[in-house]
Amino acid sequence: IAPLLTVPGLRWVSLQVGPRAADVSQCGFDGQIENLSDRIRDWGDTADLVASCDFVLSVDTGVAHLAGALGKPVWTLLHHAADWRWLRGREDSPWYPTMRLFRQEHPGNWLGVIERVRGALHDLVTDRAHGTAMLNMSAHSSSSANTTGAQDQDQPTGHAVLSSPLLPIVQGSHL
Repeated sequence: IAPLLTVPGLRWVSLQVGPRAADVSQCGFDGQIENLSDRIRDWGDTADLVASCDFVLSVDTGVAHLAGALGKPVWTLLHHAADWRWLRGREDSPWYPTMRLFRQEHPGNWLGVIERVRGALHDLVTDRAHGTAMLNMSAHSSSSANTTGAQDQDQPTGHAVLSSPLLPIVQGSHL
């Protein structure tokens, strides 16, 4: 997720809990991504934090579904062979009208996904600066995302709100 952190004008927070909450520090993102795991005891706390953010960026995890169910703008990063519920050949979700899907074009190529998300984030920040943005960005991230482009059969375990093991949450100024 490091390329995403270079987009100016965003505040990143992580909603990752459990042993993977330490990914923010272990991956060297202290000071760039705020770890909010100490504020999360249950899904109610998670919902409150998602609601306080402007945007959620996540892989296919419970936080992505929660954000979609809450009607929060959410970008979901999907493995090349994503679950059936995400259908094929589309960037939206019939289940969550506020969700945008970013799929791997080739198995294991998370770098391509991250670069497309970075471009979309840059466009949103630019539009926001010109007063034309539809949303203010918040992210939950997962530091376990493979951004080397190496073949990887496992999906990253993080979010960006960015949300999940370590993709980020683009966070508004509400927290």
